[in-house]
Amino acid sequence: MILFRSILFYLIFIISIPPTAIIMWIISLFIPKSAWFLCRLWGKFVNFILRVICNIKIEVKGDIAKNSNPCLILANHTGPWETVAIMPYIPFDFTYVLKKQLISWKYNFFAMGIRSIKPIPISRESNAGDFTAITQLSQERFKKNISVMIFPGGTRKALNESLDYGVGGILLAKKIKCPVKILFVDSEKWSRGKYIKDYGLLYPGKIRIHFGDLISKEEISLKKAKELHEQTLNFYNKFKSGS
Repeated sequence: MILFRSILFYLIFIISIPPTAIIMWIISLFIPKSAWFLCRLWGKFVNFILRVICNIKIEVKGDIAKNSNPCLILANHTGPWETVAIMPYIPFDFTYVLKKQLISWKYNFFAMGIRSIKPIPISRESNAGDFTAITQLSQERFKKNISVMIFPGGTRKALNESLDYGVGGILLAKKIKCPVKILFVDSEKWSRGKYIKDYGLLYPGKIRIHFGDLISKEEISLKKAKELHEQTLNFYNKFKSGS
């Protein structure tokens, strides 16, 4: 039954991508802000078919009130859901820091759609040049009141893996002089595929997201980078255990 439901979901999901991406791309050429509205609309559709077909519900905790100023969102990365269908739960415009391969025109229709929300590309190696580029491009997005979501851990990690990573996210916030929002995501019900990683089985249950408190830009300093980094990790570790 799980296999049948997963196949049915993916059939509808895949069929929906090309028309959605084409519409997003065309309309955003004339009305740039429409890309976020359409992306949220598609995200609601994806979450709807997840619930109806696969019995996967979304559990939201924490405060995500609309910010008057853009922020840097630090999130853990457990699966495709957080780059596909999380947008309806974040009430302000934001974009992602993503690997270049994912947003290449040659990649797929998904790349065409997501380019409409101005993602920030990085190389697979994530080198020092990327940090400079992320800083510059994030500042450009902020000027347009677009927040930025970054996955400091880089690649996806299962919840049973260590979530430890460097202080790059905090240092980036210090460099940009922006507040930080911590976000915990547990989307493992959308599992990793054996042959194609984005297309694993979909198990009944909950996708959990938990928003932490906003860390103001005044609280962020080089001296407190390690302390804030540990605060972020403690937040993740607390909620990945189901607390």
